Amino acid sequence: MGTLPAGTVIGFSGRGWKSHLINLGTFGLPFLGLSHIGIINREGQLVESTSLDPETPCLVKGNRSGCKAVDLSERIRNYRGRVYAYPLTSRLLADERDALATWLRRQLGKPYDFVGALSSSGLGGSGVGALLRWHDPDALYCSELVAEALRKVNRFRSPSPNYSPNCLLRRLKWQGVVTCPQRLK
Repeated sequence: MGTLPAGTVIGFSGRGWKSHLINLGTFGLPFLGLSHIGIINREGQLVESTSLDPETPCLVKGNRSGCKAVDLSERIRNYRGRVYAYPLTSRLLADERDALATWLRRQLGKPYDFVGALSSSGLGGSGVGALLRWHDPDALYCSELVAEALRKVNRFRSPSPNYSPNCLLRRLKWQGVVTCPQRLK
């Protein structure tokens, strides 16, 4: 696997019970749907916001949970499940790569947004999330990070900040932002 271009969305489809629970709660299919996503930065690292993998070492400042940059090859090697790359339909221009890099760097170390993640779910999670929405504007969950990153480089247009991994990828495909996935693992 060579270095993926900046802006490539990485989707994870886990085999563990947490991944299945995320899929069921967000109208995905266990074993088939995505339970987590991240985005490739200019340096070829995976930038993600997660609470489920405290053992993955961070390459750039930050806690083990929340927003961090990690080595993609290592993350794939240690992941229990399938991993897909969703390339952008057209590569980012130099100024877009710079804007993406700057924005992603500013997100590193931000905490994981548990309330936002709950709000993005179906099955009543959005109602519970709305009641709890004392939202920390500095916290991000995985889909929120990717959606906002792609908004910052004018590749994604959407009024809603709340997306599950499956819903966001469907929207990105529908808008022609990403192409068909390539399986990495």
